[in-house]
Amino acid sequence: MRRSDAHEYRQAYNAQAVVCAEGSQLILTTNLVATPADAPSFAETVLRMKQTIGLPKVVLADTGFASAPAVAALQAEEIEPLVAIGRTQPHRPCDFRPPPNAKAARRITEPWRVEMKAK
Repeated sequence: MRRSDAHEYRQAYNAQAVVCAEGSQLILTTNLVATPADAPSFAETVLRMKQTIGLPKVVLADTGFASAPAVAALQAEEIEPLVAIGRTQPHRPCDFRPPPNAKAARRITEPWRVEMKAK
């Protein structure tokens, strides 16, 4: 796995777990991939539950899992994905850099992202 173009390759893995958020915190399924990004394996990890305990009705994920193909794959299986599409705070409390230029803020234009923002 490579962190960036400026870093060397390392033997590393990215692990995901689907956890019940309704109180038990029980791990429902897991996945292990050799890519640094979470988004490419998001739908695959959730859909693995089809053969074992069945699919959930709703899936909650952070912004690292935001992916149009993953959202579409989950919706095709009648799963409602609730994926964060941006930061919850405009500025990190421990970040002493100047705030970003308000005019350069990223506009949300993709239909699935607009839908997620509304949810």
